[in-house]
Amino acid sequence: MAFTQDSDPIKDMGIGLIHYLKALVNKADSPTEIKGDEKMYFLKGNLNLMEKNLSDEDFKNLPPFKVEGNFFIDGNNLKSLKGCPTEVHGSFSCTGNPLESLDHLPVIKGNTWIV
Repeated sequence: MAFTQDSDPIKDMGIGLIHYLKALVNKADSPTEIKGDEKMYFLKGNLNLMEKNLSDEDFKNLPPFKVEGNFFIDGNNLKSLKGCPTEVHGSFSCTGNPLESLDHLPVIKGNTWIV
C-alpha cells in the first residue's frame, strides 16, 4: 500500500476508525460508553446529537455501530442516513433533516422511531 501526501493512512488501511466514532460521540449532550472492535462497536447509553449542525461529512467514515439506548439526530443538515447505527435499542428520531431517502435507516428494536 502506497501513501501519498494527501492520503489518510488510518482511513486507507481501514484501521483506527474508532477515532471518527469518538469524535461524533464527543459532540453528544450525554456521555456514552463505547465497547467493541472494528467489526462492530456498541454505544451504551443515549446518543443525543440534536441540532449540532451535523452533515453527511460527520458520518461518512464511521465504523459499524449499534446504540444500546436512544439515538436522536433531529435538526441537522443530513441528506442521508448513511453512517447511522445499524441498530437502535431505544427510540430513534431524525426529524428536521433534508433527507433524500430512508436508505440506511437503522433497525429499531426499541420504543419508537420518528422520521
